[in-house]
Amino acid sequence: MKPYTIRVSSFAAEQIAEYQAHIAEKSGFAEIAERWADLVYAAIEELQIMPRRFALAEEDNYRDYNIHRLLIGKYLALYTIDEKTKTVKVIGFRHGSRLPKTDDLPPSQ
Repeated sequence: MKPYTIRVSSFAAEQIAEYQAHIAEKSGFAEIAERWADLVYAAIEELQIMPRRFALAEEDNYRDYNIHRLLIGKYLALYTIDEKTKTVKVIGFRHGSRLPKTDDLPPSQ
């Protein structure tokens, strides 16, 4: 089985960086936030194999394309799958307790 290519949109990367900065500020330790971000990106990289194993996200109800979610601790990485190019694209990232903001996601894939 050929692994999927992982792409993280600039929007999702910005959201991850914002949470990382928040964690660094709250904890007072940049190293803790860096380790957290490393864990997030490592979990995202695991989507290379069988990305469909994770459920559809709530945001899926508001778009004409499928949006899956990867639970990483208390956070959700939102992603799409392109079977033609074998690409997983992370399009959003949010804390699991936050309600979905559909206007944060692209209108099409």
